[in-house]
Amino acid sequence: MKKKGGSTIIEMLVVIAIIGILSGMTLVYNRSGAEQLKLFKEEAMVVGLLNRARALAAEKYNKSPDSCAFGIHFTAGSLDFSLFQDLKSSTKKFCKEFDGTYNSNFTYNPGESIQDFALEKGLIFEISSNLAGTQTQIAAGDMVDIMFVPPELGVVSAVVLPVNLKISTPAGGNSKTITINDTGQISTE
Repeated sequence: MKKKGGSTIIEMLVVIAIIGILSGMTLVYNRSGAEQLKLFKEEAMVVGLLNRARALAAEKYNKSPDSCAFGIHFTAGSLDFSLFQDLKSSTKKFCKEFDGTYNSNFTYNPGESIQDFALEKGLIFEISSNLAGTQTQIAAGDMVDIMFVPPELGVVSAVVLPVNLKISTPAGGNSKTITINDTGQISTE
């Protein structure tokens, strides 16, 4: 009797199992890759806006007497953030008096917004500050303003600098961190 060429049922089942395992690994990799891509895109947008605020502060110095600073307004645990200009007090002629004090409240007011932005759905901001050498988490719903003040372009914020802006998925599996220190240096992790 001649042996017929072909595969046994066991061989077929082994091949199907291997294909199934490889397909499952590919799906998991693609899903986490898509999340990482979304995080990279949002991180680049936030860093770009921080750089834009710094550039606007440098550009408007001595050109716009009403603009004292430019910055980004964040809300911890939220999707939303705004690029804004901090305007001088209406009762003062200059942003900075000769004694070195500022005539600005250094906080975001809705009327000062230049442009509003939002993270992609499924991402949130977690904000922390370095208080006395210890990372302190900013509570969800609390607001943080990071402003660049001309001519030095130093950073002013109501929270202790450096500030860490963590963009993360709600499950916390993936995240990207942007750090802004008191000299205006922006770094990413």
